[in-house]
Amino acid sequence: MIKSKKHLLYFILLLVLTLFICNNLYIAQAASTSEGYLGDASINNNGYPEIIISGTNNYDYVKEVVKKVNAERSAKGISPCEIDKELTENAMQRAAEISLSFSHTRPNGESCFSINNIIFGENIAQFQTTPTAVMNSWMNSNGHKENILNPEWKSFGVGCFCKNGLYYWVQVFSTHASNNANIESGTKKVNVKVEVPISDMKVFANNSSNIELEVGKEATLKTTFTYDYSQFNIKNENVQYTVSNSQIATISNGKLKALKEGTITVSAKVGDNLATCTIKVVPRIISVYYKTHVQDIGWQNYVRNGAMSGTEGKSLRLEGIQIYLDNLPVDGGIEYCTHVQNIGWQGYVSNNQMSGTQGKSLRLEAIKIRLTGDFSNQYDVYYRVHCQNIGWMGWAKNGESAGTAGYAYRLEGIEIKLVPKDAPAPGNVKNAFKQNIKYQTHIQNIGWQNYVNENEISGTTGQSLRLEGIRIKLDNTDIQGNVEYCTHVQNIGWQNYVSNNQMSGTQGKSLRLEAIKIRLTGDLANRYDIYYSVHCQNFGWMGWAKNGESAGSAGYSYRLEGIKIVLVDKGDTAPGSTQNAFSEYVKPIKTQNTNTSAPSTSNNTSVMYVLNSRTKIFHRSTCAAVKRMSESNKIYTSDSRNIITNCGYTACKDCKP
Repeated sequence: MIKSKKHLLYFILLLVLTLFICNNLYIAQAASTSEGYLGDASINNNGYPEIIISGTNNYDYVKEVVKKVNAERSAKGISPCEIDKELTENAMQRAAEISLSFSHTRPNGESCFSINNIIFGENIAQFQTTPTAVMNSWMNSNGHKENILNPEWKSFGVGCFCKNGLYYWVQVFSTHASNNANIESGTKKVNVKVEVPISDMKVFANNSSNIELEVGKEATLKTTFTYDYSQFNIKNENVQYTVSNSQIATISNGKLKALKEGTITVSAKVGDNLATCTIKVVPRIISVYYKTHVQDIGWQNYVRNGAMSGTEGKSLRLEGIQIYLDNLPVDGGIEYCTHVQNIGWQGYVSNNQMSGTQGKSLRLEAIKIRLTGDFSNQYDVYYRVHCQNIGWMGWAKNGESAGTAGYAYRLEGIEIKLVPKDAPAPGNVKNAFKQNIKYQTHIQNIGWQNYVNENEISGTTGQSLRLEGIRIKLDNTDIQGNVEYCTHVQNIGWQNYVSNNQMSGTQGKSLRLEAIKIRLTGDLANRYDIYYSVHCQNFGWMGWAKNGESAGSAGYSYRLEGIKIVLVDKGDTAPGSTQNAFSEYVKPIKTQNTNTSAPSTSNNTSVMYVLNSRTKIFHRSTCAAVKRMSESNKIYTSDSRNIITNCGYTACKDCKP
């Protein structure tokens, strides 16, 4: 574009053409740089906000433009126009300004000639990437060309400003002779102050125009305006803040302090510009605040009172956590510890200290949180975690473990709530923590298999290979107690109980396991039921036994071939059917029956039925009810069903003999 005090008519006539030429040239792709707007705006003595633009002045390009200008003038027999240092700096300022508003009117609304009263002409252009390109565009525009070849100009300045890879060009001309032709060389990073008007002014408290603030809390005030589709902050020292009721809140140095409950209006004034926001002051809330350090994200902002910290659905591990309490009515605090990958349970920390790690890429796997002091007598702290492969788990409280142990699962999110003492939990408390149990078996022709996790098969199916030994362990548990187990071994019978990864059974003796009993002790037994199911020769998968019951068979000489073990929260449903978890073969008692009113015992070596003399019900020998029956009530027989029913016995409804 062109502007000259002596050639306003040319400007009007060529405006449309110039806009086309200067705005439709090649645009260089923007570089990825940090150039742009910087910092908050301050109000200058003229009452304008000053924003700061970061970019680069290119003095080498300036010198090339100077040479090309005087070459054009010389070709027309016109005396050279001398470069001037002051005018060049004026042109650099204008080049930065047209990066905001491509116009001969400056961003503050003043004429381009207001920058220096000895300037009488101006050419502007944008987006050309070289001195040759910008000179070609100017020389192909009659108005710009006339400015360049005007014989009245004695001195001129050139500006070349680059912001984010885009170039902005300015020439300013004067009838005054140059005072200093020594301009800089090379390129120079600059931060340029530019006056702009205020529009769309707004005031915020803690980045919101309508917030609730607790009594005794402070909020930071911020006043903004919009220019060039960007929002700028005005320095608080340049803003006059007032509040509608100073008994509810007061303002000092850009900080609003809430004094008592109520609603107020905060006003911000800058010159003739006014903006307001509404703030509601509410009672103090007893709160728990927490934030987490998240993989690939770092520390998130604090959340409170049941809000989620962390992520969901992004597969990002929690690596650290900080927790603190606010607005406590009595003395107290909060303590917490985490179970960390490769480390285990760390010691308790308290009151906003970090638990976990930072910069080590180690996942949190579980957490325990508890209250202290008098506050612990008035409130319970509940917490639940979002865990890899599980999702949201149940609510733990007051130092209980939340998460998993032994699975190598990462925590991904957490919610924490304060609840009045003994009030209902905020949700389901089942399965807040999942303890893994691991086990391995020694198998005929194979040897020791690797450990498997709960409910996975250790052993084989369909290969007719006997189990010969077993080890069972609990990984990373902090609950007092042990897992104990014993096995029924071929030619040996029931062995004594062993515990915590010791071997039960034999190794190197080719002796089959035929049955097993597993139990928990201590606090583990109070918290969990342990269920186990075996795959037995000729039976297949049998029912689930629990807490020391026998699983497998006795008297049949059947081998165990596989096993599954599961921990279940105390009293919860079994993982499957509990029928026929164990079967014992008992040879028939050889007696003679002379009483036709009762079935006879058989000399046969195969017992088909067991009768309960008390209930008058008969069962298959493998029925689960048989093992619960008192020995004094058992009658073993191989008589036919007709004989048994004729003697007044009815068939069991479960095993249907």
